[in-house]
Formats: sequence, C-alpha cells, structure tokens
Amino acid sequence: MKKSLITLMFIVGMCLSAQENYVSTKKENNLVFGTNLSIGHMIMPNKSMSLNLGLEFKNKSLFGFGLLFSSGSNESSNLKKNPPLEDIENYNPNTDDPFSGLKYIDGSTTDRWMMNTFYLSKGYKLNMNMIVDIQAGPSLNIYRKQKFTYRYNPPFGTFSGSTPSSFFAKGSESKFSIIGLNLKVCIYYSLNTNTVISLAPFINFNKETKVFGLQLGFVFGKKYKRNLFMN
Repeated sequence: MKKSLITLMFIVGMCLSAQENYVSTKKENNLVFGTNLSIGHMIMPNKSMSLNLGLEFKNKSLFGFGLLFSSGSNESSNLKKNPPLEDIENYNPNTDDPFSGLKYIDGSTTDRWMMNTFYLSKGYKLNMNMIVDIQAGPSLNIYRKQKFTYRYNPPFGTFSGSTPSSFFAKGSESKFSIIGLNLKVCIYYSLNTNTVISLAPFINFNKETKVFGLQLGFVFGKKYKRNLFMN
C-alpha cells in the first residue's frame, strides 16, 4: 500500500511537472503583435526619402517574423541634363547651333518605388533599455521609373527677333517589378514603458538599384513593447 501511494504521488508529480513545463513552453512561444512606423533617409538613391510601416510578431525569446512596407521617391536616374549629342533625336552638329544644356522637361522627373518585404527576425537584448533586432528576407520591389527622349528645338524668327535654340526632354513612365533581398538591423531603445524608438540602417539588394539608408521611427503596441523589454 505504501509503495503504491509513493508510486501514485510520483506519477502525479511527474504529470504536474510536465503540465507546468508545457504551460511555460507555450507562454514562451506565444506571439505578440506590434507595429513600427518610421521615416527613412536614403544614401542610395541620392536625395530620396521613404515612409515605412512594419508589422511584426515576436515571442518572449525575441524570435519573430513580419512584413515591411516601404514607399519612396527620388530624382530620376535616367534624366540627363547634358545629354550626349547622339541621344538627341533631330540634332545635326554640322548645321545646328551648339547648346548649353537642357532647357525644358515635358513630364515628371521623379522615380517612385515600393518595397514589400517578408522577413524573419531575432532580437538580442543588450541591456534593460536596448535591443538589437536582426531582420532579413525577400522583397518584392515595384518601380515606376521615368524614361526620356531628347529633341532639338531650333530657333525661329519673330517680330522681336528670334527665339534661342534649346533642347527638351519628354518623359514617359515605365512600371516593372523585381525580387530583392532586404537586410535590416533595428535598434530598439526604450525611453519609458510607453515610448520605444527605433533606429535602423538597412540595405536592399536587387538587379535594378541598390537601396541603402537609415530609418527612424516609433514602436506601437503595449503588449509588444512589454514583451520586448519586460521578460
């Protein structure tokens, strides 16, 4: 009887321990949702800004995954303000006046792009207020780029004299999509329990344009912020 009681107590203890470990593991793997809204300044392409929205799920071990949506614009890389003479459709260097540069642009001079990234992430807590989160994943990059044709506008007579010759460019938009690879190192810093800021250098590799810059933003989601810094 005594042996049976000891055996029963042992089995009950094992079951309670297993249940406790299961609950602990389940809590450890629970995902918490948060958002990150940021503004980006691009080093490449030059003179470019972006608006970024991150949607992320993380567990207490700081493993996670998410979606990053980025939208930006920059001065068109295809615009040539001093195009080579061979790029000008109707210019004859033997008979036409020399020119001093582009005088008129018909159309937009801005390229626009969107990057939609799915990424996996792992965070590393440096101290009570700072976490470094490494994010990497494929991106679908959508570009709206301007293409230009150049024409010569010869001088012509008027009652007041003549209009000087000039060259002008006409823009047309080309839309296309490519696959890229996005790498980002996000530094989360907790100012207090309600305010978490993020600073993130990132780079996107693709066959069209290398995108490199820095994003500064704020983290939203009370449970998400608590999950980052209070476990």
